[in-house]
Amino acid sequence: MPTTLPESVVHVVRDNAQRLGPKIAYVNLRNGTEEQGHISYAHLDEACRRIGGALQRRQAVGERVLLLFPQGSEFVIGFLGTLFGGAIAVPAHTPKPNKRSWMTFEAIVADCRPRLILTCRALFDKIMAWSRPYPSISALEFLCIEDLIEEDAAEAWDAALPKSTDIAFLQYTSGSTSNPKGVMVSHGNLMHNADLTARHMGHDEDTVIVSWLPLFHDLGLIGIVIQTLFVGATCYMMSPASFSGNPAFWLQAISRYRATTSMSSDFGYRLCVKAIRDDQMDGVDLRTWRNALNAAEPIHASTLHSFQERFGPYGFAADAFFPAYGLAEATLLSTTSRVGEPPVIVSADRRALAAGRFVRAQEDGDAVELVSSGRPADDMEIAIVDPETLSPCAEGEIGEVWVRGGSITSGYWRAPEESGKTFGQSPSGTNRSGFLRTGDLGVLHARELFIAGRLKDVIILRGRNIYPQDIELTTKDCHPAFRTVNGAAFAIDTENGDAVVVVHEVERTARHSTDFAELESIVREAVYQEHDITLADVVFIPPASLPKTTSGKVQRRLTRDLYLAGDIKPLETQTRPRTASYASLQAGELLQSLMEELQKLVGEKERRTGDSFGAIGLDSVLAAQFVAALNRRFSLSLDPTVIWEHPTPARLAAHLAAPAEAPPDPQPAGTSRQDMIASLRAALGANSRESQS
Repeated sequence: MPTTLPESVVHVVRDNAQRLGPKIAYVNLRNGTEEQGHISYAHLDEACRRIGGALQRRQAVGERVLLLFPQGSEFVIGFLGTLFGGAIAVPAHTPKPNKRSWMTFEAIVADCRPRLILTCRALFDKIMAWSRPYPSISALEFLCIEDLIEEDAAEAWDAALPKSTDIAFLQYTSGSTSNPKGVMVSHGNLMHNADLTARHMGHDEDTVIVSWLPLFHDLGLIGIVIQTLFVGATCYMMSPASFSGNPAFWLQAISRYRATTSMSSDFGYRLCVKAIRDDQMDGVDLRTWRNALNAAEPIHASTLHSFQERFGPYGFAADAFFPAYGLAEATLLSTTSRVGEPPVIVSADRRALAAGRFVRAQEDGDAVELVSSGRPADDMEIAIVDPETLSPCAEGEIGEVWVRGGSITSGYWRAPEESGKTFGQSPSGTNRSGFLRTGDLGVLHARELFIAGRLKDVIILRGRNIYPQDIELTTKDCHPAFRTVNGAAFAIDTENGDAVVVVHEVERTARHSTDFAELESIVREAVYQEHDITLADVVFIPPASLPKTTSGKVQRRLTRDLYLAGDIKPLETQTRPRTASYASLQAGELLQSLMEELQKLVGEKERRTGDSFGAIGLDSVLAAQFVAALNRRFSLSLDPTVIWEHPTPARLAAHLAAPAEAPPDPQPAGTSRQDMIASLRAALGANSRESQS
């Protein structure tokens, strides 16, 4: 780990190539288990210089380059190669083949105005096909990193190293599809946050990291990719789908590679407790796992307790949990635990919290357990501020969390007005400037930060910011019964973590002509297709019965309180007979098997084979588990995206029953021009033929 901060990420890559050379930096775990794509520090530097030189020749210096990659070393090389080219990287989630996903992607493209899109051969054809209906995207230049690596020698790279103030990448915050915000993260921000993370977590060149976190997300990109690079560690990466389909793969990999650090949101730890069987833990040893970072969404004390109880017998230490708090606008982490210290959990008086105050609960009082997100990281400062008066809060008073320090970014891309409302703030009556308003509510107690909720109605679901108005609009637009009435979307706590509920009015003229079971299915399908969210509940109520302010605004929090208290009276439902038919006998047999696997995941409630998987109740996690179950049952190797391409049980069964396409004729093996190119392509897992010399 550097003793003084490097100027940029590019400086770190170059230095590591000299110091660490053949040491393996990143390894893909295909399907969660199979090693693939070994990238050494020397190969990483070589590939980045080749890509950087190719981008320089295309005048991409200072331009935005949008990145679309699968999980793994392709993403790492594409991201770092973009920085070597002097361009601004824009990591993005590869859109699913549905309208809402591409609308979100279109909004990002419109905001950042990329010079080109960088991807890999494994995704190229699929992206080109899916983007055809979107001229603003299909008109852009698409390049594959494999082609750029082969284009010229690494020596052709113009070694103009970035400055610490240069923007490294734009981190688009998940949220409203109509107004994406690209956080401008500089090289200096990355170095500052990587340094404080390494010091507080005790990372060095001996650190071994195992991760399933998505790399386009800030926790995966900065907490995993950049942290590995910064300290010279080795990182093993599996896909989120592999983890969701079989969470045991994560713990097995930690044991197999004797990992010292791994990270997850609260959701990941809960899923392990719920889904991992005893037989899957045979031979698993978690004693080397010293840092189990928990961040990116609310941290529940029950999660920490249940995970420790479940996996303590396999060596997981009570002090291994490492709660932390951060956000993209602060690069990543702002408060952290300290390595070797157990999490701080306190019992707070529930009524006092509801009144905006933090009071330790009496032994026999109504209490709620709160988990500390750690203390302010070195060189970072936390203030608790009244969001109305902007004055510092008194001791024990809950207010908005404000942060300042070297990790705070400069603002949002091309959004000076929005940036001015969030960045560079000063609490009233003080001479302290440069604070970031986080929008989170919290309190400082004994220097520990406890997060108490959100200032706004934003829902945080598995690390994603979900704007309720987006879900409400989707619901309103999915059926004529909602045209002139209102609805509310909000989050509730469940035994499986946070979940989303929709309460919606139904037009008076539609009340007696609507099949409410069918209407519920339509709502669930629409929300799933457009937001990848499975609703926990859908409640229909009479018109003009939703709580609103005097100015007519929907009161989501009050609606949530009434729902939890059982004080919302739903409309009486009427259900029409449901029918299902299927022509092909083979497909029919497959369909029965599919429905059996679905029943295991979502229960025995009546399901129609023509309903979408979203309407049936599959979110992205259950979808991965469903596909994993099919792979085991039928000895297949399906990707979870298959349920987006064939979105109902009936259509999926027909797809599986159809004759398989004949495999392409084998390509003759070529002779590499250079051993280095062959090594790089093998590391990328490339499967296309090398050009003949």
